Amino acid sequence: MVLFHRNKKELHKIKDKIDDFLKKEYLRIKENWQLFKVGSRPIDFLGYRFYRGYTTLRRCNFLRIRRRLKKISKKTELDVKDAAAVISYRRVLKTRK
Repeated sequence: MVLFHRNKKELHKIKDKIDDFLKKEYLRIKENWQLFKVGSRPIDFLGYRFYRGYTTLRRCNFLRIRRRLKKISKKTELDVKDAAAVISYRRVLKTRK
């Protein structure tokens, strides 16, 4: 879970509310939760790196996709699994306008 807010105190209040809710469900927040400024470093989350003004795909994910597409392009016929992968990768690699 990633939360954004301009005010650090407000983030702590929100975290406490989430903590109270989770206690009712017999759950808890991991002990290593972090609070840091977004401008100081990117947020690495769900396969992407979120910077203040733009988003990039993680390098390891990009390289894995590139290797798989190269392997698929050498085949003479596509099977359903490869076709689904190409469609999925197209969406991941699609640039925003």
